[in-house]
Amino acid sequence: MRIIYALFLAYALMACSSEQQQTATSDNPEVHSHEGHDHGHEGHDHDHDHNHDHVHSTPEEEGDGIHFGKNVTADNAIVLATAIEKLQKEEGVEDLDLGEGNIIKALPAKIEGEVTEVCQMSGCWLKIKDATGKEMFVNTNHDFLVKPTIVGKTVVVEGSAYQEVTTVAELKATATEENKTAAEIEAITEPEYGYSLMAKGLLVK
Repeated sequence: MRIIYALFLAYALMACSSEQQQTATSDNPEVHSHEGHDHGHEGHDHDHDHNHDHVHSTPEEEGDGIHFGKNVTADNAIVLATAIEKLQKEEGVEDLDLGEGNIIKALPAKIEGEVTEVCQMSGCWLKIKDATGKEMFVNTNHDFLVKPTIVGKTVVVEGSAYQEVTTVAELKATATEENKTAAEIEAITEPEYGYSLMAKGLLVK
């Protein structure tokens, strides 16, 4: 699951970086070389390259300031904590194809939360949290873009939410690569859980 999640999110972040580079190149016609870029962002570590080719339609970059992407209403929206509980119980989940045969269990839902961060390059991803501090990473897949001005606002995001798990073995392997002490590695005894959503649209409440 960690590899699937990393591949999926790495694509979103590479697309952001690619857009920024294309803009810089168009501003300076003498720039032709393409050097490596850091595709990580705070709170997420993405070490895997995404080899899929994608063609995106022109996204709704601005929306109307309230609706972005698919026209979403607040009807039947659930809070983030409820969505996470459903995912943990696999209640109401369906198969979601991430491409190349990567099938995961996902929850089709409208989820309400507070926006804590937005992609500064193009607005292709954001993070939401609830009152308990639980957090979810939202990827628009460039089907629509959001504005940084929605940070701090309550939104309803519609799409497919899913859980990713980083096993104890994976956590220990990462800690070893980061030259953690033996005591720190031995202290890792529980897996880590994270939550993401592939979004179709967003409503600012």
